[in-house]
Amino acid sequence: MIVYPNNIYENIQEFFIDKLGISINFELKVLEVFNWFIISYLTIRYYQINANIEKNYKYIHHIENELEKKHKLPIYREGRNYLDQYPMFLTFSYTFYKYVFPILFSLCIITKVIINIINKLSLPFLIISILATICLTIINISYFIFNYKLRKGGK
Repeated sequence: MIVYPNNIYENIQEFFIDKLGISINFELKVLEVFNWFIISYLTIRYYQINANIEKNYKYIHHIENELEKKHKLPIYREGRNYLDQYPMFLTFSYTFYKYVFPILFSLCIITKVIINIINKLSLPFLIISILATICLTIINISYFIFNYKLRKGGK
């Protein structure tokens, strides 16, 4: 089976016929709605996992500092100078995933909704895509603010 990006709908139908022996007719809009739900789910899970990791790092650093102050135990999971001599690539990737990605992602989904509005997508599908875009944009902004506050020493 040869896959052409311009014919995704036909490729999916061909896959169902070739591999499963099933002939299914559905609109491309249904796939788009399905994609909105998958993207929303994956984005929320990604941000939840990252937020949890960041909270755990902050908690672990707090425990390390308390052990050193109260019990004179110099226990450091990553070494004392690890955060001071952070590799350049890790700094770039950290900045990209924490700050640049949410902004780019928001711009992409907003652009997609604008294209849907221009192409006059049917009302139910347009409402779903607008609601998904609003939710994802709010999630992206919240994640961005969470990381910014955490980076500045907030909670």
